[in-house]
Amino acid sequence: MARGPRGEDCDHAERYLVPVYEAQDLDALNARLLTDRIENRGRTIGGRTMTAGEASTQERAVLLPLAEEGFPLEESLYP
Repeated sequence: MARGPRGEDCDHAERYLVPVYEAQDLDALNARLLTDRIENRGRTIGGRTMTAGEASTQERAVLLPLAEEGFPLEESLYP
């Protein structure tokens, strides 16, 4: 059994496969990721009637706008 950085059991990580793309260069990888992302919009999640793209569009209408002012991260991390 694998152990995590804090000593916890990590056997759950062995049960899930994560796709690892192979590409000749960064442009080819980005093209593949974009193609997969567009194809994913047509996917229907089990038990639902709308596609992932339709659900994303519906959800986007109720999301809060981006903050105009950035978060002062450097002040929090390096006081």
